[in-house]
Amino acid sequence: MIVFYGLFLLLAIGGAFLWKTSLLFCILLFLTAAAGIGLQLLWKGEKGAALSMLPLPVCLILCLAAEQTASAGGIGDYDERIEKAVSCIEKGNLDQATELLDELDERFGVTDLSLYARAEQFISLRDYGTALSCVSQVEDASSQIYYEYMERIYILQNTEESAKKLRELYLAAAADLPGSSHMQYMAGLARLGEGSYQGAIYYFLRARELNRMDPMPCYYLGIIYYEQDEPQQAALCFADALERGVDAEREDNIKWYVSKIMEGALAE
Repeated sequence: MIVFYGLFLLLAIGGAFLWKTSLLFCILLFLTAAAGIGLQLLWKGEKGAALSMLPLPVCLILCLAAEQTASAGGIGDYDERIEKAVSCIEKGNLDQATELLDELDERFGVTDLSLYARAEQFISLRDYGTALSCVSQVEDASSQIYYEYMERIYILQNTEESAKKLRELYLAAAADLPGSSHMQYMAGLARLGEGSYQGAIYYFLRARELNRMDPMPCYYLGIIYYEQDEPQQAALCFADALERGVDAEREDNIKWYVSKIMEGALAE
């Protein structure tokens, strides 16, 4: 029986190849023939042989799955074509990239990957509005790549409206990506810009714990604690920032704050 089903599958695939037609058509053709044979066996009273042909629908499903995989080219083929399209965009071959993406959308349907690739294409053309529209259509709007693209586009737009949306984006990203030190830090800056010291402290503390090499959360924590008249906390945060390594400008700022803290301590 295994030999029979194997032969059935080979005949269907072979027919599709020789007749240059759909594998589905060939499967239905051979399935109809098999059903006819089954009815003849039942008519002759050979029920066992007829019942043995019932699993043919399973074979049909397997064949259909094989056809879809073959026609699509497989997951690996899709990823390779996406990479090729992105490579074309990077090289400035935008027409070729468009052809590749149109072909992929026709065969696979629109996916998040193709939308990101199209967004990359429009970014290269400085058409940030259309790029934003592409990213806004992705299904997974809570992933890191989604927020990275949205952040990039808002920064490139460089308008008051995009700056406002960027702050909102950072707050949403901090909630969706609790393990991202960058998004926690940027959410802290967003809250600081709003004048919400407590909100900023919350995000800066998270960013400091997530990335023990970054001095910036410590730097801003020091400033906030200083502004809130908590000199000891401020001094500790500034010391941490210096230990992690800040640039020359911020190092000078820290020295100024520390001198003020010392003056206040001496005055007491």
